Amino acid sequence: MILRRLHSLLCLAILIAPSMSLALPKFSPELNSSIQVDTLATYNRNVTKPLNLRGQIIVTLPKTPKGKKKQCWIITKHIELPDILVCQTMTIFFSLKEISSGGYLRWKIKENRMDAKTQKISWSSPYRVAEFIGASLKTPRWIPIRLCEALPGSHKILLHPFLAKSPWTFSVPEKHELWPQLAEPPNLYYHSLPLESLKPGEKVDLSNLPEPYNIPRIYRSDKVTAHWAIPRRDAFRTTSDAFMVESNQAPAAGECRYHLKDAQDNPNDGWIECHNGFDYEVVKVNISCIEPFRKTF
Repeated sequence: MILRRLHSLLCLAILIAPSMSLALPKFSPELNSSIQVDTLATYNRNVTKPLNLRGQIIVTLPKTPKGKKKQCWIITKHIELPDILVCQTMTIFFSLKEISSGGYLRWKIKENRMDAKTQKISWSSPYRVAEFIGASLKTPRWIPIRLCEALPGSHKILLHPFLAKSPWTFSVPEKHELWPQLAEPPNLYYHSLPLESLKPGEKVDLSNLPEPYNIPRIYRSDKVTAHWAIPRRDAFRTTSDAFMVESNQAPAAGECRYHLKDAQDNPNDGWIECHNGFDYEVVKVNISCIEPFRKTF
């Protein structure tokens, strides 16, 4: 009986052992901390493609216990990039192309074995990536922003793109005006139609149905929001003159939507989207320095 129980425990240990996860390698900068690209390259005017600016992360594997097989790790940076096999201390480079709109660098890592589980790892950064469609272009460009600067006294936010001669300027309205908001959708509770009272060939009159059937037309097709990334709900509005890419741009007749928080990809950011500016069709960017202007609302 005792031998049978010991045999069962031994089999269970053999089954469990391969699936036990090892401690993750050490990273420098540490996981969930802030990363930066090469500071000197940031101001190098010979760099013509700022998305190619690079930084580095050092991966250090834990010491292998004596008598144990050395364990390797697989790091996936992007689905379109080849995996990186890490079997010793290694320096891995990243570029601004890999930074998300909310400023995150996200990788995946797993042990180099068949049954290993993939874990997500990430770092934050001071950078943001704007989506920009110029007036003469119809395809989006991705423009990395190196610094967000709030000037509460003048109600302005300055966004400094990498290698740009002058910053983008967002003139924050002193009073935040909401976009026209959609009414709350009605409760679509059930109503029976008076089909039993119809005569043969008679049609049902849908115009006098109870309130839940009278759904506002705007809910069926909201053309205004169809081409906006920022939803209308709880969005503030201003004219596209408030967002200037060039300091000497002429007035334009476009519009902007913005939020003071809960931006896409980073809930701590605000975000703004403007259409039909003087020298752009669309610009959309997270704003990491929006905090001082939340107090004005």
